Amino acid sequence: MNNPRHIKVGAIDVGYGHTKFVVIQDGKNAVRRFPSLALSVNAEEEALGYLSTKSDLRKVKVSSDKPPVWVGPAVISRLSGNSNARELSDEYCLSDNYLAFVRGALTYMNTTQVQVLQLGLPMTTIGNHRAALQRKMTGEHHLIAQNGEVYTCNVKKVVVVGQPVAAISHYMSQPDAPELHGNDRVLLIDFGYFTTDWVVMDSNMDIVLDRSGAETGGMNKVVSTIFEGLAKELGRTLPPSILGAIDTAMSEGKVEVRVRDTMHNFQKHILATDTHVKSFLNAVSSKVGSVQDVRKIVICGGGASFMKRHVLNQLGPEGLVVLDQSQDAIALGLHFLGSVVARQDVYA
Repeated sequence: MNNPRHIKVGAIDVGYGHTKFVVIQDGKNAVRRFPSLALSVNAEEEALGYLSTKSDLRKVKVSSDKPPVWVGPAVISRLSGNSNARELSDEYCLSDNYLAFVRGALTYMNTTQVQVLQLGLPMTTIGNHRAALQRKMTGEHHLIAQNGEVYTCNVKKVVVVGQPVAAISHYMSQPDAPELHGNDRVLLIDFGYFTTDWVVMDSNMDIVLDRSGAETGGMNKVVSTIFEGLAKELGRTLPPSILGAIDTAMSEGKVEVRVRDTMHNFQKHILATDTHVKSFLNAVSSKVGSVQDVRKIVICGGGASFMKRHVLNQLGPEGLVVLDQSQDAIALGLHFLGSVVARQDVYA
């Protein structure tokens, strides 16, 4: 492997839609991502060695008795019947796929030791799975370099927090974050692929648990509804890659997707998603209650730009903030929190 190194903090946000991780680029934190999809490869393809030449794919093994899979940005273009579909379950974080995505990110990080690995979980699952995930990810991970060399990455310590907790920590660490006093509150809503999570933070920087929560369901329902509507409009069966293309387009604020050699506008199918969106925001409003003490309503996640108008309609325009790099907020927040833990360990 090329110039392996030890790193103090590894921050990996394994989402149902994408896996994001932080690398140091030109002395600054940068977020890279790949779809949370694992590509199974048959023996013939493996023998041809084609995938080994792709710089945006990484080969991963999760156990000695199971065949390897490939992860990385290029997976989305090779989706077919042999791909492992997105895993949408409460025990996702304990699955082989989740482990593959973590190991894929560690491979991209080019490291043989991580002092603190900071991970995030949805608020729906963190209570049940935090301890098990920490145990599973601590210790040695056998990774495969791009040249086929097998090496070991030793993870010394694993810390798991709620994904929206990481995102709001990132927001509050920014120079332009508001100063909170007295009864001031900040509400952050993370519109993820499979869950909608939210947290309320008070002026002591503590999470107000009885106003925070999560709802199963996210952009997957929105994207699937548009995908089904477009397929019906075109009168044909669409491949899974179009589902991913719609998701990407919406995260970029676009309403067009290419099918074969033609761009198709899916604006007309967005209206059919309103029922899903209202159910997400009704769950938020029911748990948060009155927002009259909320100075800022911060939204992030892959669905942030799409959800903005709905949040404006239901919660009002006052103090609404769509985070810059909204898809990266959790990963950046994880790195921030991991750095705090690493410093504490040094002085402990």
